[in-house]
Amino acid sequence: MDSLRPSASPDSHDNHSAAAAASASDGTSEPSRLADGLRLPCARLQPQLKDPGTLDMSEREAELLKRLRKLEGGGGGAEQPAGAGGATGRREDEPPVSDDVEDSEDDGNPHQPPPQKFAADSDHHSFILGYRSADVDLTGLHPLPSQVACLWQIYLENAEPLLNVLHLPTMDKLMGKMKWRVGNLSLGAEAPVFAIYYAAVTSREAEEFRFTLEQALAKANILNTPNMAVLQAFTIFPTMVKCHDGSKFCWTPTSVCVRMAQALGLHCDGVQLDLPPFELEMRHRLWWSIMSIDSRSAEVMGSDLTVADKHFDTQLPSDINDADIDPSSTEMPAPREGRTDTSVSLVRHETCALCRRLLTVMAEMGPVDPKNAGKTLEGREYMLVEVYDRIEEKFLKHVVTYDDPLLWMASLIARIVMAKNGLVIYQPVSFPGTGPELFNEIRNRLWVSTIEIVEYNYLLNTDPRCRQWRWLFQAYRQWPSIAYMLLEASRRSWTVTSERAWEAAQILGHDHPMEGTEKEDPTAVWMPVKRLYIKAKRHREVERARLRADPAAAQRLDVEDRMNNVPERLGPVPGMESQKSELRLR
Repeated sequence: MDSLRPSASPDSHDNHSAAAAASASDGTSEPSRLADGLRLPCARLQPQLKDPGTLDMSEREAELLKRLRKLEGGGGGAEQPAGAGGATGRREDEPPVSDDVEDSEDDGNPHQPPPQKFAADSDHHSFILGYRSADVDLTGLHPLPSQVACLWQIYLENAEPLLNVLHLPTMDKLMGKMKWRVGNLSLGAEAPVFAIYYAAVTSREAEEFRFTLEQALAKANILNTPNMAVLQAFTIFPTMVKCHDGSKFCWTPTSVCVRMAQALGLHCDGVQLDLPPFELEMRHRLWWSIMSIDSRSAEVMGSDLTVADKHFDTQLPSDINDADIDPSSTEMPAPREGRTDTSVSLVRHETCALCRRLLTVMAEMGPVDPKNAGKTLEGREYMLVEVYDRIEEKFLKHVVTYDDPLLWMASLIARIVMAKNGLVIYQPVSFPGTGPELFNEIRNRLWVSTIEIVEYNYLLNTDPRCRQWRWLFQAYRQWPSIAYMLLEASRRSWTVTSERAWEAAQILGHDHPMEGTEKEDPTAVWMPVKRLYIKAKRHREVERARLRADPAAAQRLDVEDRMNNVPERLGPVPGMESQKSELRLR
């Protein structure tokens, strides 16, 4: 990375030495310099730079010292991570850091160069990506040409089936050239290439490729000159970065993606614009990929959708293979039957469209009217069943074996989303005091659904068949389902189904310890779940003691549990088919 930093000139070195010698008579130490020659206004900052170990510092002095050490990249703390900004992101002609107008007055140093302005169009990305990258040459940061083919293949196998943002034949030509030569890339092509590197790499090197992707996006001037290639790269970025950063970080670039897409007119269906088939298809893919990210971000953050469904009319992508279409196509190919290159992403987009419709309908309808609760909830569930039947018919009806792990995984995700949306539909009346009481049949069905969601979510995160696509859902936590499962378990007499829910709750211990909350952050999102877990644990202990003392009551509850057995909507979890029999023996 040293090659990215401006080097010091001999004259600036002599001037700096003279300033340091002049300051020695005042008893102050020689001020530090930025890495490899980028200078601070030394004479201005010298009087404030006192040793914190020997002298008392005012709050102002401490802040100046903190800023200087941060710019130097050492001294007062841990090394800055990639993406946090710092000395490596400063331009040589960038004006030095000054505190305010009062401290910025000329101190008589004849060698202090006046601040210079740089082009405004290259100075507006650091607040998002942490860098100003107009002068950064990324050629040396590409992997070796011999590694490009490997990274491209990893992307094709692990990321592309789920993202489906790029057109593979077009990118394959570009990546084929990269095998022999990595230079001479346009800014629009450089960003997608680094997006592919970042998506492909999931080990330690991921941070390095994230750094270069952020640099490439900033160099492409994404905020002022959006284009399809750069937006494709920027869409991959929040999808992948959630594996390394929190939900709040992903939430912000998602809204930027939406605004960039609107600037390109992707929210208007290209059929009305008489666009070529290839461009039309790529616009559909990109828009719905962004809508999927937006829906997930809104769900996690508890916020509204960035753009409502009534504000766009872009159709879903076509169910075709990438080989069926190219930039020279004059007609749109007919949709295919069975699995295609877009099948898995279409399952995501269909479920995304359903989630968005439900969120919109529930927001517009408001609370459930107790007098018409049955009719209202029935209409919402009909919407859910309609979409699920369409997905089942188009994509999942042929998934009866494990011969195709990718489509099998997609079927699990679709069924989990459907079950979770069932909980969303009934959530306004699911908890005591929030509305009319649910029928026991519906309560039992929701409870079993939440148990299945937790079990299947664990299966997706542990089954070796899903290992290469785990990045998509490993950061997802089904908190509403887990909370409802534990709440219902703590309200009911203890049965075999209750014990099954308790067994599913033990899965939580793999992510967060359920015991010992003394040192935990009370604001963590899973802390309320931990309290529900502890409540259910105490209820279980009391109930088991009661049933051991009253075998007749235990037998009666077992009969009732068999009679009220709810059909499993997702099917038995592999490896857990005999679980109920084992639980009854306890």
